[in-house]
Amino acid sequence: MAASAALVVSASLASCSTTHQPSRSTLGRSEVLELATWRASMDRVLASEPENDSAAGIGSGGGSLSAEPGDADVVAACNGALHVRFEISVNGSSRKSIDVQCGATATVRLMVPENGTLDVSIPDERSVLDAGQDGRTFWYIVASQR
Repeated sequence: MAASAALVVSASLASCSTTHQPSRSTLGRSEVLELATWRASMDRVLASEPENDSAAGIGSGGGSLSAEPGDADVVAACNGALHVRFEISVNGSSRKSIDVQCGATATVRLMVPENGTLDVSIPDERSVLDAGQDGRTFWYIVASQR
């Protein structure tokens, strides 16, 4: 089971990388490494179980992650800006927002139905307040069962 969980998380990173940010070919090598380091750090700190699915990225965009059915806590974090607004939908509906002060975390509780998929987006640049001088904002989100 641990092997399949690792595969799911790895596949999630690969699929999210192309949907929520510029393609890897447009990211510099240092950005790819920084994103991988950011995600690994956040997984260690915020993912309550190794098999929890997570998504991470740079700037606006989005991604999807899977969650077990039932009550879930969705935890979001960011770095490189003052504030980021995440929009979350479950199976395409039940929209919720999480406002995160970067450097801290924010949590929202969701009910995830069978075969639940959480779609996460940072809709546009207006959702990122006061990005740093280099304009890069790293974001991270994870879902864990209650």
